[in-house]
Amino acid sequence: MYKYVSNKMDLTYKSPIPNGDNLTLNDIPEEELEIREVVSCWYEKGFQHLDRLESSDIDINKKSIEKHQQVISRYDSTLLFLLKNKAYHASLSRILTQWDRDSAAFAHIKGLLYISEAQGEQH
Repeated sequence: MYKYVSNKMDLTYKSPIPNGDNLTLNDIPEEELEIREVVSCWYEKGFQHLDRLESSDIDINKKSIEKHQQVISRYDSTLLFLLKNKAYHASLSRILTQWDRDSAAFAHIKGLLYISEAQGEQH
């Protein structure tokens, strides 16, 4: 059905996705294309900047940190909403299989997956 996924509910890829590929609906499910876009915005517009600010030795502007924390919080809310859908949850789980497990971004997104699972068990 797809080049890299047998079923949209799979938690792993059939074969690794090369970096830099422009993925299409022939490659992966629509839900994965969508959640990849949200995660990319989450990282580029919020997490990446906050991570740099927090790890730098320069005097950090508190308002700048708060701004990036708010951006991340909004994207976290969006991701948690999407993760209520099992296809989005499976897609994000697959995506994480290709991330560096020691990165702060991996830990943050993995945490969102755990939160969504806990919320799903409550309903």
